[in-house]
Amino acid sequence: MNLERKLNSVGKSVFVRHYDIFELYDSGQIGREEAINFLMDSKTSNYNGASIRVGNAKAIFDNGKVKEALNLVLQAERVSLEVKDKASKIIEKIV
Repeated sequence: MNLERKLNSVGKSVFVRHYDIFELYDSGQIGREEAINFLMDSKTSNYNGASIRVGNAKAIFDNGKVKEALNLVLQAERVSLEVKDKASKIIEKIV
């Protein structure tokens, strides 16, 4: 799996901002359609875009690459400090 490509398909900021939704979907607490609808309701994506984001986020979780993906977010140049701060806090929680 190409982690950088998967993360870029989700969007680095989207992966962090909606981490809780992706985590709930990965753990089976919500379904795929619920995750897609959440992204659409939050004006993050249309249906097709949200579907792609959810699928790629699930692949990151399934391959055990969440921490690595969050570290890529921290290294990214075009990600806001707010997003980087949230990514750091998520890393602390999952360690």
